[in-house]
Amino acid sequence: CEGRSAGSLPGANSTTENKTYPTIQVLGYRGKAVVVVSCVTKDFPYKPHPHSLVGKEGCKKGVCTLEINNDNMICTFSNLGVQCVKKKGIEEALKLREEIRVDPFHTGFAHKNQPQSIDLNAVRLCFQVFLEGQKGKFSLALKPVVSEAIYDKKAMCELTICKLSDCTSPVNGGKEIILLCDKVTKDDIQVVFYHEEEGHLIWEGTG
Repeated sequence: CEGRSAGSLPGANSTTENKTYPTIQVLGYRGKAVVVVSCVTKDFPYKPHPHSLVGKEGCKKGVCTLEINNDNMICTFSNLGVQCVKKKGIEEALKLREEIRVDPFHTGFAHKNQPQSIDLNAVRLCFQVFLEGQKGKFSLALKPVVSEAIYDKKAMCELTICKLSDCTSPVNGGKEIILLCDKVTKDDIQVVFYHEEEGHLIWEGTG
């Protein structure tokens, strides 16, 4: 997740040798369909997220719209990037989403007035598929699906120990160990003490 210029989102199983991208498949149907992709909040109920999707194809006003019409009904999004908004831009971004009526789970837009309630470091992609109905209109809506949570790399970097006062401590305690880390998410960390002998775990306990 980046600022003004966004790179392509890789697929969950993407590697340097075998690059993959977010992909969906419509099952039990063959014909014309349209898929609308937008960002929703990480936590349920999934509300419209102010971050925008940008890319070379089908991206407009923060959402991506593509047509699916092939034999396997698979659609791959190879140029999808997440463009971040800052806190002060939340209200404006959600107003635009409200104007184009992209609210996959019908949760409304009241949260635009509570910017502190929105996690700007995480999104989920939401895929809404519409099948072609009568008169060629894409009016038959399938149930929306969401991706796994996607985190901002800058906010969720690998845990790094910057400084450690000592690597050992006597079993009977009484010694203070100071460990300093980089960018720790306070509500998602655990300290584990353990005793190993010849590769076997003898004892373990949380700090």
